[in-house]
Amino acid sequence: MIIHMKKRYWIAFLSGLNLFSFVIVSWSCPFELPTVNATLKDHNLTLELATIPETRSCGLSNRVNLAWDRGMFFVYPEPKVLSFWMKNTSIPLSIAFIDVDYNIISIQKMSPFSIRSHYESPEPAIYALEVNQGWFEKNNIGIGDVLNIELPTHLKIY
Repeated sequence: MIIHMKKRYWIAFLSGLNLFSFVIVSWSCPFELPTVNATLKDHNLTLELATIPETRSCGLSNRVNLAWDRGMFFVYPEPKVLSFWMKNTSIPLSIAFIDVDYNIISIQKMSPFSIRSHYESPEPAIYALEVNQGWFEKNNIGIGDVLNIELPTHLKIY
């Protein structure tokens, strides 16, 4: 009887886990984003481009991993103080706020699932780059370093 009950609990647990993974996948951002290659101090990155409000709002939310050499590049139509949070984002990230000349003006560590903390640029920025937490430090990248990137001319940015 006890073994039979344990088996039932395991089946229920595994069914719930399967449903949970289905829900996570279905909640993922529905956008297929363009990518571009970039470098920071000779370190290569493949970046997904978030250039419109819907894709910037989604960002990396509801993802379970991010390859070490990948990131998300947020593009805004004009410089302003940018503010981010980590709602529905389980990956520990670092964010670099970047000015119009592609200079990094701030780097901040972001906590997964944080909705109370907002990560803001200390001054107006037009770009933000999210990568795995620790990527900037491991590659000795800091404030003043320049992102080398060529954005496609056909991008919709608004």
